[in-house]
Amino acid sequence: MLGILPLGGFGVKVIGTLQNSSGASLEWLKQMMRTRAFSPRFCEAMEGVSLETRQILHVFVSLGLPIREVRLTGGYTRMDLWNQWPADIFNKRVVTLEIPEASLLGAAVLAACGMGAFTSVRQAARQMVRTKKTCAPDPQRAAEYAKIYAKFLTIRKASAEGGVFAKLST
Repeated sequence: MLGILPLGGFGVKVIGTLQNSSGASLEWLKQMMRTRAFSPRFCEAMEGVSLETRQILHVFVSLGLPIREVRLTGGYTRMDLWNQWPADIFNKRVVTLEIPEASLLGAAVLAACGMGAFTSVRQAARQMVRTKKTCAPDPQRAAEYAKIYAKFLTIRKASAEGGVFAKLST
């Protein structure tokens, strides 16, 4: 399915800012997620979120924290298409979990530790968190997304310098 969708969301651009996203403005995205309707707007939104996340991952790498893989959580991980997009955009292996709800799984890990079933959170997590599926980046798509990411950074920088994000958040 992913191979038939053009990179760059059919030319539609969504440059969001995760820290200032509004639930109301994302209703259209929620609806498309529920119906799995892959419109140009949906594709660009998926790419936009992944491009922004790649920028966040870059911060970790620049601080000397290597990233070998990215674990995706949440209900949307049931969609193979969503899992491949980040793999290609991050140029990293992405992994989904058997229990995709991170909050629920984290609470279970802590509860197991609190009950004394494990001696540490690390031990509990190693025993309780199980991976389900791994998506490797497609080299050709990753190379194309590297070009798109460079454009994304240029737009983000210009928007930040021009005060666009500050104006949107007021």
